[in-house]
Amino acid sequence: MNVSDYKKHPLFPFADFRENDAALQLLIDFWQQLVKESLGEELFPKCETLQDYERDNGPEPFYNPVMFDFWLPSLDRGARITLTENFDNSPLLADAKGDERFSAYNPFVFYMSFRRLPDNSKDIPQIVLCSDMCDSSLQSTQKKLREFLVDQISVEKIEEMRKKRIRERSNYPTEGEWDAY
Repeated sequence: MNVSDYKKHPLFPFADFRENDAALQLLIDFWQQLVKESLGEELFPKCETLQDYERDNGPEPFYNPVMFDFWLPSLDRGARITLTENFDNSPLLADAKGDERFSAYNPFVFYMSFRRLPDNSKDIPQIVLCSDMCDSSLQSTQKKLREFLVDQISVEKIEEMRKKRIRERSNYPTEGEWDAY
């Protein structure tokens, strides 16, 4: 199945994955397919998992469960994808006004991190992609995967892109507003 096939599935967006085993498996398969389509048939098989997916179905869900966490040894880089959900129906960041901007929901966030490999041999740069299941977030996830892992854009350039994205959001709180909040 390709990503568009998963989107046609009657359980999509697999929101009940915490309780439904079939939805969980479909969600895991969906994210793996999205990464495969982003990286291509040649690069995807070289991915090595760093952490298993998370169901996040404990008594106190922490949200943003890990969907796919991997690295490419040949590139010395990796990616971590977490699922973002708007559980408390916060206003979308794009629509937020005043103080609600500080707790508004952002359906797609990316940033750079450095991650220690499980064998403690070294740290690798890793792009962290926090995405919900809407089309624009999924497209942004694919774009950032390609930029960092296929095009091999530098960590510094990805950080510049992140900062530019924040600056271009007219209602995103400034550093001064965050400090005062």
